[in-house]
Amino acid sequence: MTTSPNWPPDPCDAVALVRAYTRILDWQFAAGGVPLTGEEAVLAAGRCPDAELLTSCAAFDAVTVACDLGVRAGYFLARCGVEIPSFHTGRQSSTFLVRPGAGAMLSGVPAVEVASGEGGWLALPPAAGRRWSAPPWSTAGPAPAALLDAAPLRGALATAARVLGHGA
Repeated sequence: MTTSPNWPPDPCDAVALVRAYTRILDWQFAAGGVPLTGEEAVLAAGRCPDAELLTSCAAFDAVTVACDLGVRAGYFLARCGVEIPSFHTGRQSSTFLVRPGAGAMLSGVPAVEVASGEGGWLALPPAAGRRWSAPPWSTAGPAPAALLDAAPLRGALATAARVLGHGA
């Protein structure tokens, strides 16, 4: 499945994850409101693996929902053969990454938060109990995973909400 002993990155290794975020995905980071170069972000992760480095949502839209809803939606997506990069923050929330601008399709949906564009910021795994359930890269080799439109996610969230009795 892997093409090298260093791929995919260890999901608990902050330095390996930040390297993948900056080198493979070309995501931009900041700490304390100060923009960081890729190497500065890697060094910051090495100094403090639990640091909450924030990445700009310019390369994706982040759709965050309650964890139970996100886990169930992820299950429905998987049953349909659809994989959307996503992570869980403990048992509190699930965050899905979709194409830039696609999150607008979910604006106004109850219990859904969307972070988008240069003004949207997101803390990523492994900070504060965050763990990837579907990483944003290919497990076969160092390449980004395709980001999808939000339509499959919208359908999966609606189905999950009905099953869980959340309305919709």
